[in-house]
This record gives sequence, C-alpha cells and structure tokens, in this order.
Amino acid sequence: MRRLPDGFGKPKKDAPARRGRPRKFPPALLNPAKNTRNVRADIGPFAGLNFRQAAFVREYLVDFNGQAAATRAGYSEKTAYAQAAALLKQTQVAAALAKVQAERAYRADISADRVLEEIRRVAMSDVRALFDGEGRLMPLDKLPPEAAACISSMEIITRTRPGSEPVEVEYVAKVKTWDKPAALTLLAKHLGLLIDRVQNIGADGKPIDPGRPVFVVNIT
Repeated sequence: MRRLPDGFGKPKKDAPARRGRPRKFPPALLNPAKNTRNVRADIGPFAGLNFRQAAFVREYLVDFNGQAAATRAGYSEKTAYAQAAALLKQTQVAAALAKVQAERAYRADISADRVLEEIRRVAMSDVRALFDGEGRLMPLDKLPPEAAACISSMEIITRTRPGSEPVEVEYVAKVKTWDKPAALTLLAKHLGLLIDRVQNIGADGKPIDPGRPVFVVNIT
C-alpha cells in the first residue's frame, strides 16, 4: 500500500485565503439605463415599472419633453419619439406620472385653490395698501399679505440729500408690482367671462360658410 507524504491535503501556512466568487449585480443596479426591461422598480409610485420606465417618468417631469426624456432614460435616440409616445399611453406609466405630480404638489403645498388665490390677490390689488396714512411706504414687515403679494420687485437707492449741511442720507424706494391687467385676464378666462372666437375666412375675406354659426372656443 502506497503511503501518502506527511501534510498531504492540508492547506499551506503561507497560502492566501481562498476568496469567494465576486458578487454579481444585475445590470439595472449598475446602470439603470441598460438591460433593464425586465427588472422591476417596485418603489413608491414606480411600483410595477421597470427601471427604464421609472427613469422615463423621472426625466419626463423635468421638462415634459417626451423625446428628450426617453433619450435620457436610456432609449435609443432613433426611436425615442416613438418610445415616448408609447410610454405615455401605458396605464402604469400614466398612473406613476400622476402620482409623482400629486406628491410633488403636496410637498410644495400647491393646489388649484392656492394658485387662484394668488391670481386674485394680484388682480384685486390696491396700490394704496402699500402706504400709510401719511403717504409713506410701509415697512415690508408691516405690509398685509394682500399688499405684499402684488409686489414683484423693490429697489432701495441710498443717496446724499442735495444741499444738506451736514450731509444727510436719504433712501429712495422703487417698487414694481405685478401686471394687474394680465392677472385680471387670467381670472376672467377661468371664470368663463372671456372667450376667444374663431371664424374661418376665405381668400375673399368672407366666411367660408356664412350659414353656419361661428365656432366658439372657451379658454379656461
């Protein structure tokens, strides 16, 4: 019977420890824009979407440009327009967009009522609210919210008063308000008080079909 040498099969003292196989991660975790069609992103509003679809939702909300968003999300530039059109028609993608927008509006405390309230403040603003009973501009911390909302910018100029001895310093305030007529127009359109009338006119300057009523478009 053959005898094995002493120490056969035992690890050598100076031999490095054996390392396990390197852990392999799916491409979606390494680069969400590659090979991610079947990898799910079940996180929050992106539940049910793969990583590329979720990336499209995030990018679309940046500038609402479907083609650019699809390109940034990893879709081919050649087919980005078609991919964006198809994605926006998908129920899950549309639901994710709506949910993310709603969450964003909630975090920013934005609602239709608040937007209308700000338009109303500008539309119904009264410049007299900026001054006190003696005609002096009120300090900013003393202005009521209704008056402060109509100010778009304020410039304070410091200068020496001409002919004063000793030299005296005076402050000149330049106040610019938001466009009140524009705010009134927006409010009137929202309430349906203003409508845009469109009529088809032929080359001779006359209506193409004078027997038909004028087409009216309500802008809200």
